[in-house]
Amino acid sequence: MTAAVLSILVVDDEVRSQEALRRTLEEEFAVFTAGSAEEAMQVMAAEFVHIILCDQRMPGTSGVEFLRQVRAQWPDTVRIILSGYTETADIIAGINEAGIWQYLLKPWHPEQLLLTLKGAARMWRLQQDNQRLSLELRESPAQIQARVAAKRASAAARAGFDRITRAPDSPVNALCDLAAKVAPHDLSILLTGESGTGKELLARAIHYASRRAERAFVIENCGALPDQLLEAELFGHKRGAFTGAYEDRIGLFQQADGGTIFLDEVGETSPAFQVKLLRALQEGEIRPVGSSRSVSVDVRVIAATNRDLEDDMRAGRFREDLYYRLAGMTLHTPPRVAKRNPAHAGAGRGRLARRRIAQSARAARRRRGKPGTRPVAAGRPRRQLAGAHRPTRSAHRQGSAGAPPLEQDAGGGGTGTVARRLAAKAGAVWNREIVKVLWLQSGGCGGCTLSWLGSEIAPLFRLLADEGIEMLWHPSLAEASAEEALAVIAECAGGTRPFDVLCIEGALLRGPQGSGRFHLMAGSGAPMAEWVKLLAAQARHVVAVGTCAAFGGVVSAGTNPTDACGLQFDADVAGGLLGPDFLAAGGLPVIDVAGCPPHPDWISETLIALARGSLTRDDLDEFGRPRFYADQLVHHGCPRNEYYEFKASAAKPSDQGCLMEQLGCKGTQAHADCNLRLWNGGGSCLRGGYSCIRCTEPGFEEPGHPFAETPKVAGIPIGLPADMPRAWFVALAALSKSATPARVRENARVDHMLKAPSKKQVKR
Repeated sequence: MTAAVLSILVVDDEVRSQEALRRTLEEEFAVFTAGSAEEAMQVMAAEFVHIILCDQRMPGTSGVEFLRQVRAQWPDTVRIILSGYTETADIIAGINEAGIWQYLLKPWHPEQLLLTLKGAARMWRLQQDNQRLSLELRESPAQIQARVAAKRASAAARAGFDRITRAPDSPVNALCDLAAKVAPHDLSILLTGESGTGKELLARAIHYASRRAERAFVIENCGALPDQLLEAELFGHKRGAFTGAYEDRIGLFQQADGGTIFLDEVGETSPAFQVKLLRALQEGEIRPVGSSRSVSVDVRVIAATNRDLEDDMRAGRFREDLYYRLAGMTLHTPPRVAKRNPAHAGAGRGRLARRRIAQSARAARRRRGKPGTRPVAAGRPRRQLAGAHRPTRSAHRQGSAGAPPLEQDAGGGGTGTVARRLAAKAGAVWNREIVKVLWLQSGGCGGCTLSWLGSEIAPLFRLLADEGIEMLWHPSLAEASAEEALAVIAECAGGTRPFDVLCIEGALLRGPQGSGRFHLMAGSGAPMAEWVKLLAAQARHVVAVGTCAAFGGVVSAGTNPTDACGLQFDADVAGGLLGPDFLAAGGLPVIDVAGCPPHPDWISETLIALARGSLTRDDLDEFGRPRFYADQLVHHGCPRNEYYEFKASAAKPSDQGCLMEQLGCKGTQAHADCNLRLWNGGGSCLRGGYSCIRCTEPGFEEPGHPFAETPKVAGIPIGLPADMPRAWFVALAALSKSATPARVRENARVDHMLKAPSKKQVKR
């Protein structure tokens, strides 16, 4: 059995030393970092740390003094000093006062350091085993086994088929009999039927009647999360894989290893995610987001949907190969009917008749359009073994139309509705009133809209509908005529048609001479700038979509003959069209979703946050940008970081090396998560060989030099990384270049890897 991953806290006031240690250790350990003793104590208080690797000389206190405090509060933590100094007094004090396990010297060798820390991990496990030994000896294995078996039996009894309440003549009887036959066989099952008919209860009963009953039963609602979060939830993720991934997380597939995973609302997944799910089912392995290693898993999948997936297959909304992976056996739950009494009998028969007509029509279409070959042969023998020769929908057709839905006895530990489960998971329920959005395009290219249409969270219009977002009007997406559109905008500006969010795409043109008549709203004869002022006064929130709307952008470059500006900024100066003190009715300034164009998910997530009422003033940075992407640098996650670290530079865009020194890259100065949240599932400017031009920053349009060139003074780049003193950068660059491995230097000037990192020689 694989041992659990232990955690290490690296305490070093040098950021580059922290990062070097993280890269060396993160494949074997969960790594936390701290730049001071105070920060390290906060980490210790919040996280379970097994090993501390601490520098000796730090501002304010020494490593020995810090580890002495750690020893007093967390005596089980294995303590190690890593220092470039060898004073005897420090070593003696560390052993006597701080109880350190090892005193290591810099410079350290990666392999030797890993061996030492693996030894520390063994030491920690031995300490824990020693502490547990006395407790374990108090109770025999037989007693423990009996108690666990009793708990399993109790859980199985609460979730068994006999706890599903049903009438004597209910079609649920035949359904449960068939499910009981299928349960012992390791066959994937697809549960279909209306929402609220007990598909989760049936899945739980199947699990506890199977050979996997002793392992976990894990549930996930696939329709409740966007693709990126659903992938991270199911497959897990590594720390830093995306915004908000602050630590490694084991996915639900791994948690269900050896047991059953129940994928509810699987029909709501996007085609892009269906490909990833199909691969996981085919290969029996998953790859956590941000990891380069796959993990083998052994799970039984029970999926559920209230959609007709066969219709979705024909419409291209659901993959046929995934359908047959999930539908090793299909079970249909009868529909929910409120009552069986004479007052409802006629309506019930009418609904049943219409449903049967629809089912017959679908069956006829399936017979006409049935493919010549389907990938079901592998499932047939196991279906026959399970005794499932008949179509499972026949249970519904032969039974009573008034059968109650699947229900569990009181005290049986049943679950509530999907809405309650989601509310419990989210921690709160937001107001789901429709949020109305009015979107106008001003001076610009319309590229922000084109970017937004490539949204990867989910199909865009389905995402908006799911979040209760209604687009009152959008110049590129609406079907309204010019007269209808102008009427809608006039009603919104006059306050007779309430709306919530005003989105402006493109710069605002104030010329000539402040009249704004360089840009008139078509058909109105009035300047667009005046319309925007009127609408902003009525909107609950105002969003600048793109750098032009936020700061003026490309439209304001050069001599700016149109007097273009942003909504609340003119370049980096507060003001713009609405003035520096503008606050919308919701209490927020203009929300600047900057980028040229912005990532589609930045736009979608901003609108979702506004719809849920979860965006506050603290969630915006000093330029009004949402911090969920603006708290990152483009440099974070860049695939060229090793070359940046050693200042190994590319000579042309196709080279693998760092683009900063020669080709104008400003990734260390631009606030965005472009290399953590990739475009179109796998790309970014830097991955494509294009230098970052800081398009999320005010004034990016006028760098004062060609975008693909790096201006220098005495051979030193003028544009330095954010928060980096010039003297430090010069010293760091000189040291880094002198330490550059030959492998990195050679690989930097070519478009593919010539030399791989050195490998340990095999001893023979």
